[in-house]
Amino acid sequence: MPSYVNKNATITIMSTSNPSIVIVHDVIDTYGGAERVVEALLDAFPKADLFTSRATQNPQTKTLRERIVGTTFMQKLPWLPVVNKIYTPLYPLAFESLDLRSYDIVISSTAHFAKGVLTTPDQLHVCYCHTPPRFLYGYPSQSSIRNTRLGKLLLSKIDHKLREYDYICAQRPDVFISNSLTVSKRIQKFYNRRSVVIHPPVGLVDTTLSLGKKDQSYFLSVSRLVPYKNIDTLVKTFNTRTEKLIIVGNGPELDSLRKLAGTNIEFREFVSDKDLFALYANAWAFLFASVDEDFGITPVEAMSTGVPIIAINSGGVSETVTHETGVFYEENTIDSLSHALQKFMDTEDTFNRENIKKYAQKFNRERFISQMRAEVKSAFTKIVSQ
Repeated sequence: MPSYVNKNATITIMSTSNPSIVIVHDVIDTYGGAERVVEALLDAFPKADLFTSRATQNPQTKTLRERIVGTTFMQKLPWLPVVNKIYTPLYPLAFESLDLRSYDIVISSTAHFAKGVLTTPDQLHVCYCHTPPRFLYGYPSQSSIRNTRLGKLLLSKIDHKLREYDYICAQRPDVFISNSLTVSKRIQKFYNRRSVVIHPPVGLVDTTLSLGKKDQSYFLSVSRLVPYKNIDTLVKTFNTRTEKLIIVGNGPELDSLRKLAGTNIEFREFVSDKDLFALYANAWAFLFASVDEDFGITPVEAMSTGVPIIAINSGGVSETVTHETGVFYEENTIDSLSHALQKFMDTEDTFNRENIKKYAQKFNRERFISQMRAEVKSAFTKIVSQ
């Protein structure tokens, strides 16, 4: 990989009173939790510039794309679903090609390689890490080819080199911030780096919405329909039951899940925010089946309407859901989930929906912005005083 070369004779001296800031995000092609973090970072630091490796024309990312001031050479490459994964080894080179020397503070937002940007000794680099790359460290991911035995065999040497480079990248930030204790432990394990935990901002619902009402008699799941989200376990479980299940989301597993589902299971691909929040507010309980989730935003969204959670006891959701706000199950099986459903139905009167709603407020956007500003200011002050 190329190393940093100082092309200019002089470097901009840091301004302690009004530092210049740049935010670097992996890629802007979809709109999800990571992109919400970028939006909140731009609100926290409104004068910051935004860079990314590439950005695609997606109506949901229009506002973010309008803030981009620079991309990499990957923006000019032909982009088709078939070749997307082939470009993965180019991302490290792409981020190293960015010239960010005119900024005092670099904030990388990453689940892949944006943390590999090159900075000078006089710059502060703060990395907000959503997770180390899931596909490199054995966690379930959307990389379908790596979920097959043949794919793992073919890509093993490439992934080994990428892991080596990822470790090198992880030594570059001055400060690591993780989005959950789960991710903090991964950062310590794979990078030997400590991190501060700042939970991501969650889009909490309009407080004027009604609280959940059990007489609606449906359970709810909101998720991308990809294998590691384990929506098939929800479907198979409710095929053995009479209660109604509504699944909101789309993805490559939609057709197969529809074929598998019984008549008591309803799929909704696209819903407006207003309709989604109404679904949350009136659900009997919210179901979450994803194993080793980095954080898990949708359960917090559901709790902000007062709805109890039934979740697998794994990953970030084990930090955000408590025994006062939901029920856990231990294994991704029909039997384990069925026992959790029965436990919830036997004890549902013990869940105070108003208290659940208040509990979720600790994950609000204002809290995230305040904590990020404080952490960046503290780190920057230390560098300036050295």
